[in-house]
Amino acid sequence: MIRLEDVAKDSGFSRATVSRVINDESKVHPETAKLIKASMEKLGYRPNLIARALSSGRNNAVALLLPDVTTFYYTNLIRGAGDAAEDAHYHVITKSISKPNQAEELMNSNLVDGFIIRHSSFSERIDRLLKNCIKKKTPVVFIGKPFNEYTCPSIVVDNVGGARKMAHFFARNNYRRILFIGGRHDNLDSNDRKFGFRLGLQESGFPLQDLVEVEGDFSRERGYEIARTHLSDRSFDAVFAANDETAMGVLLYLNERSIRIPEEVSVAGFDDTFFAEYLWPPLTTIRQPMYDIGHIAMTQVLKMIGESSPNGNETILPTELIVRRSCKVQ
Repeated sequence: MIRLEDVAKDSGFSRATVSRVINDESKVHPETAKLIKASMEKLGYRPNLIARALSSGRNNAVALLLPDVTTFYYTNLIRGAGDAAEDAHYHVITKSISKPNQAEELMNSNLVDGFIIRHSSFSERIDRLLKNCIKKKTPVVFIGKPFNEYTCPSIVVDNVGGARKMAHFFARNNYRRILFIGGRHDNLDSNDRKFGFRLGLQESGFPLQDLVEVEGDFSRERGYEIARTHLSDRSFDAVFAANDETAMGVLLYLNERSIRIPEEVSVAGFDDTFFAEYLWPPLTTIRQPMYDIGHIAMTQVLKMIGESSPNGNETILPTELIVRRSCKVQ
């Protein structure tokens, strides 16, 4: 069995310094930590997580709370958070906010050292969780737009800028009759995307009276129903759905009716979910860096657990326009 002393001898640093690296303490110089971790990797040293937790008074676990843990939408986010946690020898406990009892029991059990909360709308449930975190001085990082009265670090995607890029793309390609399908009226991401899309169209000189906006719910089924209601008479030549699931429902309806995409109707989404490029035709969309969101959020909360100040209160991540065959390009 490889011991901590073996790592110290191989790396040339003291046992105390090696211990600080294993416990992710911020006092160690980055180059020193790099050399010690290289020795650990070479020797195959694996820290005793139970002993580490007992000595540090921590649980070596972070809770990741998501609106829905079953959707493919969060796959890369979970992977990013997991990779960052693994590098720090931490575990991730993933729970759904839609099951408040589980999340609150986790909070009250003191089984985790910090929380990452992904939200898309304000709710009493999230408000209660945040107040609990603040009361117990538990580190918490938000994924999404933070609520005004809370000052915890947040990771925010540039939803406004992404939708604005799509609007400029639509205008450049002379789409004249546009249907926008949003999420629920209280969904913060959807509202930002709607605002950005309208802003981009106005900047491009597009008359907003030729834009029709419909409330959806981010589901494939609702996208299909809206398409059946609004596209059966071919009254639109372009659709921008505020997420890829909704856009998938639109594509399904158009393909069933043999309405040519993109010759008769161009369709775009938002997210660049893993399936977007495999739809028919492949979906034009706005890519958001889901892996980076999870990785940065976990890195931030681990810094807070290590009693280090997080870098800034808000991190805004950029988006990218991905053009595929579902949109006509002139």
